[in-house]
Amino acid sequence: MLNRIAFFTSLCLLLSNAYAATGGNSFSVTNSDGTVDRVHIFQSSGSLNVSAGEVLSNVRILVIGGGGGGGGAVASGTGGGGGGGGFIQRTGLSLSRGTYQIIVGTGGAKGTTGALGSNGGNSSLLGPGLSITALGGGGGGSIYTNGRNGASGGGGSSGGGLRTLGGAGTAGQGNNGGDGIADPRAFAQASGGGGGAGSLGGFPNITTNNHAGDGGNGLSSNISGRNTFYAGGGGGGKRDRGSPGQGLHGGGNGGGSTYGSAASGQSNTGGGGGGGGSFFSGSSSTVLSAGDGGSGVVIVRYRAGRVALSTQPVAGVSGALLTTQPVVNLVDSSGNI
Repeated sequence: MLNRIAFFTSLCLLLSNAYAATGGNSFSVTNSDGTVDRVHIFQSSGSLNVSAGEVLSNVRILVIGGGGGGGGAVASGTGGGGGGGGFIQRTGLSLSRGTYQIIVGTGGAKGTTGALGSNGGNSSLLGPGLSITALGGGGGGSIYTNGRNGASGGGGSSGGGLRTLGGAGTAGQGNNGGDGIADPRAFAQASGGGGGAGSLGGFPNITTNNHAGDGGNGLSSNISGRNTFYAGGGGGGKRDRGSPGQGLHGGGNGGGSTYGSAASGQSNTGGGGGGGGSFFSGSSSTVLSAGDGGSGVVIVRYRAGRVALSTQPVAGVSGALLTTQPVVNLVDSSGNI
């Protein structure tokens, strides 16, 4: 009997849920060209685990340090804004099989009355062949004490007719904090803003609008699937009349008179906390508290799998009948069976 030749269909299937890594808050993002990326967001410390046999290529990583706390005010002076956390974004990386330690820096504590703000914590991604660390932002200055150095420096303070200087930023991660103003007039005392990843901390402007220094700009990234700003500086505090500095891109506003206490930096943006303010009312002075720095974040993004179908004829003998039989192959993110 003459056997007929059958052609079996090989079905090549790349499962969209066969992800190559786990850890953090993970989800998929569809790009404009139809490709799909996988995103892992770490809002607290943990680990990224790359599966055995996998190598992730064209990886993007964003590491943001914790923001610095705002400087504490006193009755006769104001505190500087906290510096934004470090901003490090890397592209075109490869991650091999293994476990990558993720450390997310906490925001720096605000300064109590007359005390410097604390620096934010460092954020890191550490693993096989790779080490990335973004420094924490510098704490804001307080009376007679300069802002702290950090990824971005904390703002300088103002009080008693004297000023202090903004802290120094770190090249490649942030910028210097703004200086406070030296003016014996109570209504003119205003502190500098904390530095941000995108620009220097602002300086007070007493002549034009009696305004404390704004926080420095942050920088934006769309690694999470939407454009978001990170690592802005906190605003400087203000005494009596006028307005405190505005925090930018995750940074908190400074404290002052009718504006109330300073705001903290936003969580998981690395924003600096606002500097403390004060005002005189009746026969007494009120000290307005500073704000804490915002915590950092670590984000990893890479090209994920997509459903891809292809057929390949494979010769075989089926007996007297011609049949077609699908064969399912699981394929990894590199296209290997």
